[in-house]
Amino acid sequence: GGARPPLGIFPSPYPLPARQDNESDPDPDRARKWSALKTLRKEFEDTVSDLVRREKELKQTVQMLEDKLSLEAKESREALSTVQHQAKAEADQMNEQSLSDIK
Repeated sequence: GGARPPLGIFPSPYPLPARQDNESDPDPDRARKWSALKTLRKEFEDTVSDLVRREKELKQTVQMLEDKLSLEAKESREALSTVQHQAKAEADQMNEQSLSDIK
């Protein structure tokens, strides 16, 4: 094998389109395709940013619901505890009453 030519002398077998306004392509069919591609890309980017925004909103909603649930659970435990204390106090009172009735 001979010395390899410096890169850039020979064109790539798959030339990449230059990042430019390809809609001014002289070939109308290619220009139309570039335009459609650009539109699709814009729609894709919009969709992605919309999804990112909605994900953020969903995370906030989930957090809010978790906070609300944990607060409700705490309140339920407190209410249950209060009811249990009241029931025990009433039972103790009834026991004392029945004990004094027996005497």
